[in-house]
Amino acid sequence: MVRNRSKQRANIEQFLIEAAEVQLAAFDASIDFWTKWLAESLKISSVLSKGLKDVKSDPDNSGKIFVKMADDSKTHFRSMMSLPREFAESFIKHMDRNSKNGKAAKRKSKTNREKSRNARIKN
Repeated sequence: MVRNRSKQRANIEQFLIEAAEVQLAAFDASIDFWTKWLAESLKISSVLSKGLKDVKSDPDNSGKIFVKMADDSKTHFRSMMSLPREFAESFIKHMDRNSKNGKAAKRKSKTNREKSRNARIKN
């Protein structure tokens, strides 16, 4: 009975560790995603603001300026379209990192449980 409870506790502990690893990887990947999204958005905002300013100050050249703004917008949207893939890659990278750390913690926890069990057996 005690052994069964100990095994259940170990299983629950491992489940909670793995759940925390997934949650941490999701948070870290989300931070990466939004950091890149913000950087790209700031970049296109700056480029388009400059383009509008140029159109207002040089209406005779507006055609060339609008073409450049359209090209910059296409580049921006292509960049933004890669963010979901980068998020997935980032999530996997963080999961791998967290899982490696988790395995070390699991080994340490198992070693501590074995020491505790051996100490009880000796007494």
